[in-house]
Amino acid sequence: IIRGPEALLYGANTIGGVINVSRQIDSGARFKKPSMQAVFGSESNNASMFGNVVYYQPITDKNQLKISMLNRNAGNQISPIGTLENTSMSNNEFTGGFKHFGKDYVANLSFEQITMEYGIPGSPEGHISGVDLNMKKNTQKFNFHKDITLMGFQTLDIDQRYISYGHIESEKGSRNPSVSMDQQIFSLQNILKGPKINIGALFQYRNFQAGGFYWTPDTEEITLAVFGLLEKEISNFILQFSSRFEYLSVLPDIQYRPANLESSQLVERNFNLMSAGLAIFRNWKDWRLSFSAMLTGRSPSIEDLYSDGPHLGTYSYEIGKPTLDLEQTIGIEGTLEHYADKSEIRLT
Repeated sequence: IIRGPEALLYGANTIGGVINVSRQIDSGARFKKPSMQAVFGSESNNASMFGNVVYYQPITDKNQLKISMLNRNAGNQISPIGTLENTSMSNNEFTGGFKHFGKDYVANLSFEQITMEYGIPGSPEGHISGVDLNMKKNTQKFNFHKDITLMGFQTLDIDQRYISYGHIESEKGSRNPSVSMDQQIFSLQNILKGPKINIGALFQYRNFQAGGFYWTPDTEEITLAVFGLLEKEISNFILQFSSRFEYLSVLPDIQYRPANLESSQLVERNFNLMSAGLAIFRNWKDWRLSFSAMLTGRSPSIEDLYSDGPHLGTYSYEIGKPTLDLEQTIGIEGTLEHYADKSEIRLT
């Protein structure tokens, strides 16, 4: 968990902090011989069966392959008052990766495919028989980590990703989907890290398409960001300061004719966003003091601005607001802690 000014290295609106949800316990693991890890199980509350197998195959001292397969199938959820219809699901994942270990660097190239089908139970207020959702996601990643000696920086990290995602929403028993959404995302991020300073930059391109009864216009998003973190010790106080500047350009198809939005509102929107964070830490004897102040923000996305269509998963109809502007949040947090032999007191 990362909190405070350091969280701005991961996004402009991370006032609550950042949690690493990676399933890789040790992404830098290096195997000298073939290795396999597996987990299998079952659940009685939905008659599910699941399994995950991860296999590592070293090719040479410097190269290794990784293959991971996951499958899960579950029936309808069983509750104390009976079976909840149309809650079954199936999930399949496949990942293949190649990793090269250099003298002072590690390069990793991987491909991942995820498919998922699941149901939403019906209700008198929504679709009586429920809704079926199908999702498919293909991801390509390239990560490069290098140890360097340059102007106080010690490591260089490059992260490149391409994601192709699509999902459809259908009424139970219907052959034709009511809603379809697809998007392609390309991102490239570079970070230089040192013991007292981190700086980085991000470029991201997103291409969104909608179909069925979802009238949101095809739209492109371009995001540029630069960010940094500085740490300094002054008179036994540790100070952290971070800032992040983001530029977002949203480019809808102006030839599109929406159902509930005015055509004149489909215009290019550009946003400039500045976030900053400051933290002070001090330890002495049995006491610890920390104080942080954060100014964060969020630019409206395609969905916030131009949504126009049903969302069957929540039985709602979503209409965007093309005139939305930036959101900003100010957060201040202070913590005083006292440690004794058999007790701990913390006031936040």
